[in-house]
Amino acid sequence: MRPESAGQAAEVLDLLARADDLAMAAIAAIAHGDDEALSALVEDRGYLIQAAASACEALAASRPPAETGERVAAAVRDSVLRGLEVRRAAIQCRDEIATALSVLDARQQASAEYQPGHIYGTIDVRL
Repeated sequence: MRPESAGQAAEVLDLLARADDLAMAAIAAIAHGDDEALSALVEDRGYLIQAAASACEALAASRPPAETGERVAAAVRDSVLRGLEVRRAAIQCRDEIATALSVLDARQQASAEYQPGHIYGTIDVRL
């Protein structure tokens, strides 16, 4: 392996490992409801992914050995999976919040309907 491709491969792997760490931290931020930290983590991860993509292009141009290409491809797959885990956690959190808000809204509606003076607060029966 040429020294330049070894250095480029190490750079790509390092960038992807750091991006994966940020993805796991983002999942933790979602679990704790920390929107500010989540935004910062996702933004930083985006920068790392962009840098990794550029480094991958440079690595591909240097025609690394197949073994190096396979290691980098595996790291890219793992990083994509980490991104999907973050997305899955965010969607699950969003769905849980939407459900809780729907339940709260239904309770408030029911409570308001049975207050004295409301149209549904009394029952008129005509015989």
